[in-house]
Amino acid sequence: MDPDERAAIIDEGYDPDDPTVRADLDHVRRLLAEHRHLTADPELSLDHLVNAARIREPGPATGVRR
Repeated sequence: MDPDERAAIIDEGYDPDDPTVRADLDHVRRLLAEHRHLTADPELSLDHLVNAARIREPGPATGVRR
């Protein structure tokens, strides 16, 4: 486990040296590795999801009659 992972686990209130925590982290890593092929879809890429989640800037609305 790298220092960032360790700090995040401590920040969440867990003991990174607890065998259960380590086993759960390993389980999540395996799941992510097994499903990595799903992120090949451009609509599931992190950049796409972040951009889709952004709130649009206020400004004139298009297609609105006044």
